[in-house]
Amino acid sequence: MYRWPIRLVPGLDGEGQEATSLVLEIAPRGAAFTLSSLCRLGHPVHLALVDAFLAGGVPMPRGVSLGEDSQAIVAALTGPLVLLYQLAGSGAVQATLADLLLLPPPRDAPGRARFLFLASAARHLWLTCTAERAAETTPEPGRCRVVTTLPASSGSPALGAATAADGPLLLLAHSAGRTRPTTDTGGAPLAAALRSLGWGRAGAAPRVIERAVENLRRVVEAARTTHGTNDALLCSLLEDAIAEAEAYRSVPVRTIQPDQLGPALRTHLAKDRVMASTITRDGLTIDVAASLNAAGGATLALLPRRLTTRDWVFARMAATAWATLESLIGQPLTERRSEAIALRLTGPERSAELLIGWSLVLPRNRQVFAAWLGSDGRLVIRLSGDEPAPAGRLL
Repeated sequence: MYRWPIRLVPGLDGEGQEATSLVLEIAPRGAAFTLSSLCRLGHPVHLALVDAFLAGGVPMPRGVSLGEDSQAIVAALTGPLVLLYQLAGSGAVQATLADLLLLPPPRDAPGRARFLFLASAARHLWLTCTAERAAETTPEPGRCRVVTTLPASSGSPALGAATAADGPLLLLAHSAGRTRPTTDTGGAPLAAALRSLGWGRAGAAPRVIERAVENLRRVVEAARTTHGTNDALLCSLLEDAIAEAEAYRSVPVRTIQPDQLGPALRTHLAKDRVMASTITRDGLTIDVAASLNAAGGATLALLPRRLTTRDWVFARMAATAWATLESLIGQPLTERRSEAIALRLTGPERSAELLIGWSLVLPRNRQVFAAWLGSDGRLVIRLSGDEPAPAGRLL
């Protein structure tokens, strides 16, 4: 478990308050899935490097930093936890990926993480996490900005008056203030479209992305019809979503029947690098996408289309996960065991936890490298590079 000391400094609307000392806990297990869920860049080695640096195990030459990617990753990981911590009041509060939607990165700031936090049906918060210097303005009601930084290796100011001696991590949190319902920005349809977009991007699923963009267009048109004005936030999200989708337009997509998925992983990926299909299991429609990764293996993503009744969805996705893994490995598993993946921020009077999902524990095999079931219902499987998959039925 990585344990990073943090100093939380009040934002511009909290002048005069003292900084709070906190501890951020990050589970190394499932690091790849954590990074893909909370930011658009990064590798698990970033977490190990930042952890070693904060522990004093990686001395840096004077004036050298860990780089912009590491700063952006720290911002994306800590931002949602800081927001939860601020909302906790007292005691403990927990959220899942179903409560936190990763938005398309702004085209003018691709290293910045943006989220829509679904506090309740009538209470949404827009969260921006950045490693940049804090803006000299207080966010609007319903907005929250978290600025985070690592200390400068030379001891020079990293942000404001902070130095390396002040603590390993510094976060300047701008409170969201009083929040308001987001009925003027699409409500539930907007959340559904953004969730599909995020899942499609994480699973390299062109059809899911295309469907999400079309749904987002409908939300924008409905907002224009209802309010008679252009919603700047909605229009910006649509433009960024379209920019993301552009990268997938030239990728050939094959429609694969469920009983052809196994052979398709073994044959079609070598030709087209991407395949897509839709399957139905116990009444649940699941989008399936597979793509080759840089390491030579493949990533298989199974994305349920509905989360209206989470217990019902999770039961079917969990059953789908184990059935898929047993089929890929080629034998039944002697036990079905999983380990929770969570981020936790602990302070003197309260704590906040973000449940990322579960890492599915697998025996040694040549087919599957790792598998994760997200707390929002998505299933991601990393296949080994030696052999993408055995022939035969997948589900």
